[in-house]
Amino acid sequence: MRSEFGKSKRWYHRSICASLGMLLLSVILVPCSSGISAVILGMGLFILPMLLFVSREFSLEHQDRAEYIRRSLMLADALDHKPSKIELAQLKIDVGSIDRSEPLFDKRYYDSKIAVGPSRLIDILAESAFFTHNLSKRVAYILGGIICVGVVGLFFVLYMLLSIPVGHEISLVVAKWAALVMSFLAAGDFSYLFRRSFCLSIASKNVLSKSDVFIKNGNISAEDAMELADEYNCAVIQSPPIPGAIYKYMLKSLNEAWRKRQS
Repeated sequence: MRSEFGKSKRWYHRSICASLGMLLLSVILVPCSSGISAVILGMGLFILPMLLFVSREFSLEHQDRAEYIRRSLMLADALDHKPSKIELAQLKIDVGSIDRSEPLFDKRYYDSKIAVGPSRLIDILAESAFFTHNLSKRVAYILGGIICVGVVGLFFVLYMLLSIPVGHEISLVVAKWAALVMSFLAAGDFSYLFRRSFCLSIASKNVLSKSDVFIKNGNISAEDAMELADEYNCAVIQSPPIPGAIYKYMLKSLNEAWRKRQS
C-alpha cells in the first residue's frame, strides 16, 4: 500500500511542478520581447500541459490501486474480512514491487487496541479521519496561497498585454495572449485542487465527529460502521493524494496529538 501511495504522490508532485511551470512561463513570456526566447517559452507552454495530463493520470492509477489495498486492509484489520485467494493473488500481481513471500493481510496494520468488530472499525475510521482532516486542511492552505500568487500573475500578464502597442508584431501578441490562457488554466487547476482538498478536510472532520459520537454512545452495529466507512472512502477517493513532504512534516505532531487524545 505504501509503495502504491508513494508512486501516486511522486506522479502527483510532477503534475504540480507542471502546473507551476505553466504559471511561471506564462508570466515570463509576457515581458520577453525576443523572438527566439518567445518561441522557446511557447514550446514549453505546449509541452507542460501534456506532462500535466500524463502525470495526473499515472497518479490517479496508482492512487486507485493504493486505495483498494487500504480499504481491504481496513476491513481485514477491523472485521477480519479478508479478500478471497483469487483477489489476493491478483492484488500481489498488480502491486508488483512487494515481497511476494510476505502475506498482505496476516498482520494487524492499525494501532487500535479494540477487539475485532464494528467498534474497532469505528476507532480505525476516527484515527484515519483525524489524520486526513488535518493534512488536507494544511494542503488547502498552501494551495490557497499558490492561487493568490497565480491571480496576481494573471493580472500582471493581462496588464502587460494591454500595454503592447497596436502596431506590435502580430505573432508575438498572439503568443502572449496564449500565455495569458495558460496562466488562467494553471490558476484554474490549482483552484480545483484547493477545492478538492478543502472538501476532503470538511468531509473527514464530519467522519471524525460521527466516530466520536459512536464511540461515546457504544453499541455500534456493523451497518453503522460500514456506512461510516463508505462515507470516508467516498471522500478520500475523490481527492488527490496528500503530498509526501507535508505528510512527513506533520506526522510527528499528529501522532503525538492522537496519542494524547486516546489517553
